[in-house]
Amino acid sequence: MKAKILSYLLYFGAILFLASCEDFLKEENRNSLTSDPFFTTQSGYESLINSCYTPLRLWYGREDAYGITETGTDLFTKAAGNTNTTLNDYDPIAFNGTNTPLTNYWKYLYRGINSCNAAIGRAKNAVISADLKKQRVAEARFLRAFYYWHIVETWGATHFTTEETIGVQTTANKTAPEEIYEQIFNDLDSCINSNLSDKKNNGGRITIWAAKALKARLSLTRASETDNSQLYKQAADLAIEIIESGLFSLNPDYKSIWNMSNADGPTNSEVIWYVEFSNDHLYNKPEYDDYTIRNGGHNGHLLFCMKYDDQPGMKRDILNGRPFNRFMPTLYFVNLFDEAVDQRWNGSFKQVWMMNNPANKGKYVNMTDTAIYLYKGTASAEQKAAVATKYQLLDFND
Repeated sequence: MKAKILSYLLYFGAILFLASCEDFLKEENRNSLTSDPFFTTQSGYESLINSCYTPLRLWYGREDAYGITETGTDLFTKAAGNTNTTLNDYDPIAFNGTNTPLTNYWKYLYRGINSCNAAIGRAKNAVISADLKKQRVAEARFLRAFYYWHIVETWGATHFTTEETIGVQTTANKTAPEEIYEQIFNDLDSCINSNLSDKKNNGGRITIWAAKALKARLSLTRASETDNSQLYKQAADLAIEIIESGLFSLNPDYKSIWNMSNADGPTNSEVIWYVEFSNDHLYNKPEYDDYTIRNGGHNGHLLFCMKYDDQPGMKRDILNGRPFNRFMPTLYFVNLFDEAVDQRWNGSFKQVWMMNNPANKGKYVNMTDTAIYLYKGTASAEQKAAVATKYQLLDFND
């Protein structure tokens, strides 16, 4: 009898235990905030708009982006310090989806588009003023057009959507460039017809001038691709409107655009729109920790410098820059310039390095000031002999 009673108690105890486990396993999230209610608030929606801008820092001033867009063309090629020669050489084996820069930018440009799609789609529920909402949606539509422009010009027919992707998506479509450009121009027209700021600049945010300038540029892009005379006229009309606004002007001295005094977008008379970086590198950090490129700010000024610091008479200094020597101009590019009449030659290219390390002259025992001179042309044997002990004379053959 005792055994039966004990077995009944164990039986009912097991039932009670399982019931209590079921209650215990039911989860109720009491302390986290999902994106849906957060993005309806003003601060939440503003943070969503800000996230649309973030990928811009992953594109501009980055080594891999220069590799994708500049090298392997008639203007720029790989230099000795290049770390991804596949992009320049169009390597038939490695130039594919496993290439790190191509994979990264596919991922991050589409993340930017998804943020823009989310900002546009969620705007209707955002608790902000109607005017501000219209402006923020216009910013998101500009950036969506901007990212799709980079994608379609890099990959051609590719995946296209204007809806926010939520959760895992395992299928893709292959949309023709014509259809993607149709949406790009629709987005830009919507921006131009919105209440975007018409000031010269708006603290790095999109202005109506940025929208018109991008539409002019892309009109030229499509006109050259399709031989559409109407698009050429559209580009010209928009460009003339921007010029005649009186807000922007070219610097009379081309070289001055590289001066630090002109480095900030708001104070540079030539700049229509700019991507903001920060003096605090915490804010320049990529939005995702898995990004493989160099962290920090804009690196473009490092990537085109010649490796001068291991040459006789030279050591690394601030004036001559950190010589990452990733990219170099082609001879074709160099020969495009007539230095006698074109400011862009002396304003863009460095030909002379002044000695800053007299303790290491090497064979140039008579070096006094000049350490390296790059001669635009082919130097004669007599010219080289005349300076053989004074400085390095490097010409096209070098």
